[in-house]
Amino acid sequence: MAINDDLVKSVLDHADIVHVISSYGLSLIKKGNNYVALCPFHNDKHPSMYVNPEKRIFKCFSCGMGGNAISFVSQYEHVSFQEAIKKVADLSGYTDPRLSRLAKEEEKEDEETLSFRHAIEDLGKYYRYSLDIDEGKDAIAYLNQRGLDENIRERYSIGYSPLDGIKTIQYLQAKGHSLHAISGIGVASQLGANMHDLNAGRVMFSLKDKDGRLIGFSARRFRNEEGPKYINTSETKLFHKSEVLYGYHLAKETARKDGYLYVLEGFMDVIALYKAGITSAVALMGTALTKEHIALFRALGVEIRMCLDGDKPGQDGMMKAATFLQKEGIPARFVHHSNDLRDPDDILQKEGKDGLYAWVNTLLDPMEFQLAYFRDFGGLNTLEKRQKAVQYFLPYLASLPSGIAREDALVTLAQATGFEASAIRQLLSTKREEKREQEKEFSAPFIRGKSREEISSLPRRERKLANIEREILTYMVLNREAIDWYQRYIGAFVIPIYQDLANYLLEYSSRHQDSVDLALLTSTIEEGEKGRGKSEKEKQTLLKLLLELGEEHSYPPYGEEELTVLKSRHDQERKQFFDGAKVRNAVVTEPISVSTSILGKYATEKRSSWQKTKKKKEEDIE
Repeated sequence: MAINDDLVKSVLDHADIVHVISSYGLSLIKKGNNYVALCPFHNDKHPSMYVNPEKRIFKCFSCGMGGNAISFVSQYEHVSFQEAIKKVADLSGYTDPRLSRLAKEEEKEDEETLSFRHAIEDLGKYYRYSLDIDEGKDAIAYLNQRGLDENIRERYSIGYSPLDGIKTIQYLQAKGHSLHAISGIGVASQLGANMHDLNAGRVMFSLKDKDGRLIGFSARRFRNEEGPKYINTSETKLFHKSEVLYGYHLAKETARKDGYLYVLEGFMDVIALYKAGITSAVALMGTALTKEHIALFRALGVEIRMCLDGDKPGQDGMMKAATFLQKEGIPARFVHHSNDLRDPDDILQKEGKDGLYAWVNTLLDPMEFQLAYFRDFGGLNTLEKRQKAVQYFLPYLASLPSGIAREDALVTLAQATGFEASAIRQLLSTKREEKREQEKEFSAPFIRGKSREEISSLPRRERKLANIEREILTYMVLNREAIDWYQRYIGAFVIPIYQDLANYLLEYSSRHQDSVDLALLTSTIEEGEKGRGKSEKEKQTLLKLLLELGEEHSYPPYGEEELTVLKSRHDQERKQFFDGAKVRNAVVTEPISVSTSILGKYATEKRSSWQKTKKKKEEDIE
């Protein structure tokens, strides 16, 4: 869907790209007129992402990711360009009636996706209804035994899949759903000549997206049959495991009011907290946090309270979460009970609501929890283990601003490990100095020579021509007049990626009379490349080229004399390139007698050209 340039420009004009990127927890350090930060799009050890507030663009000189405020949000949160525009506007406090219309248009989905949504909604109703048939009585008895009464079954859309899985498929077909749609929601399996519901005979926990739309199921075994305890919906067009937090659609409103969100390990943990009066709770579909989860946390802007199982895998997950949440700048605390392997449902049954409430409110800050982990799993009873703990925390200490917070953390680490605070302080000083030296390596990529990846990958005979075309293209990006000059005297580039960018510049100049706005042109390219069906890699390569040219300072100033020389060089190199191409084609396609004649003529012309060049050099020397 094409988006009006004026709307994109208005949003970008009102957006402070430094503020937008900082709001995602990235620490931006001022370097001259730019800012530098660790790039969130790859495992960045040294700051390699630069932000230019004047041109309103960001660029990573390590992984190549770049763009404007809208594209940053789109890439970071894995949302569409349209949704990213709305998010940037929200972050900037900008309102525009066109954004509301954009939201309505964005809600439209393709026919296949809609067919999947209709099919899974009907299946969800069928599972809920199946609790009321005779066969469903066993399921209700099991659910009641687990404390999942009718109120909870309704709140969390819990149902039952009948034992005859073939009838489930027949029901969906009778409702008008195609086998393609039924297969597309991830519940169908082949049984002989028929398709059947692979969840047959299980209690069904509904899985919903952040907006409360049904996207999948988790099927719980409750009889004595063989098979895994849970069967989760496989990855489908609707269901992506890494994006799901169980119960998020129910918890998000109360979480904003409460100021916190509990993150638990299983469905029953969430339900246990609900029964104890805590509604701001979700569960992972595994023990690992993902970038998609972080985006959901950011949308709430609340404290995250991690509460995974007390066994080693659960606590390992908590340690990874602590590091991840700290890196992403998400405020967090951790429920901690040494050597307590009970889960919230166990606590609720044995100690009641008050006991569970007190249990989940035994919270440690990230550093306290991580130190407790070192004590609980391995101890701090040897010099080697204590040194390992200090080395583990040094990056965290180095990331803290100087002052009370860092000094307090440093003293806490000294007390836990038994080392002198002064010794740790000296190690920290060395660490911070190393970090500053590493940052210097990336302190001026905006004014250094560019990577020229698109040239280095070309055959040798094309590189001279490519260098000339890159220089012309640079003037076009930096000077509006150069675009008109290109139309009059060049017309077309030989190198495809340069022609692609030139086309975007020509299109831009036809709609805008002012100089090239890199931030706005970035959005035009992103939407244009998507419409052309280009891959993400191809799109990023083109954007990387644009942003590099936009920061190019190594060429002489724009002027008529420089362009005249460029045109002459370009004409000469383009002629040689196409002459060479004709010869190469003749050698492959023509008879030997003809190709030999063409090669001989070409060699004579090249020899004559070399001799003229040599003679001119000799005359210049004299």
